[in-house]
Amino acid sequence: IINNVPRSWMAWPGDTVVIDGGGTATALISLRDGTNSLFQGLELRNTTRWMFSVDGANSNVIWRKNIMHGIVSTGTNNPAGIFVWDGPAIHPPISGGSYYYNRFVVQDNQFYDINNNVNHAGSVVFYDVANAVYEDNAIHNIQGRCIGDKDDGYYNTFRHNVCYAAVTGGVSLDSQYSQTQIDVSHNLIYGVGEAVVVGTQPGYIKDVFIHHNTIVNG
Repeated sequence: IINNVPRSWMAWPGDTVVIDGGGTATALISLRDGTNSLFQGLELRNTTRWMFSVDGANSNVIWRKNIMHGIVSTGTNNPAGIFVWDGPAIHPPISGGSYYYNRFVVQDNQFYDINNNVNHAGSVVFYDVANAVYEDNAIHNIQGRCIGDKDDGYYNTFRHNVCYAAVTGGVSLDSQYSQTQIDVSHNLIYGVGEAVVVGTQPGYIKDVFIHHNTIVNG
């Protein structure tokens, strides 16, 4: 559990750092009020739900060059490499409300073998996240969607990712409450159910830009 202080968790160059949940841990790392944190060069594996469970008023968090794999989960509990809990935001930002988490960067990571018996998984599942950049990631073999911006996404960018072999979809903007100023661009998405989905739940949608993607069999 990381609380409320600047922290950097980085593998020494050339070293392999593995955090293994042994197939029994619910979350490998719980990030609570972990503002100004960096996670780089780690391999996280073998949990029953999440690699990172993010709660509390986190901002300025970077995940870079990590490998996250080996989740085996049952039920509709949003199993993910990075799961961001629903915060106490005033819904929705599109109509004058507020977001809760701010400035996340998810860059150059690998996410794979994230399994769930009801296809509810994702590399990330975001609630109330604003000003996030999710780019240059490789995502595959997901029983669910590659990327899930689920609730009140606000000024988030998903670009230059490679996504394949996901059961239900590529990029899912679920619009639970709202989705505002979202950019989905320059991604390669293939061998998935639906490549890009907007508005699977009732809510407001405004200024969602989907452009310059390559989509094959989606």
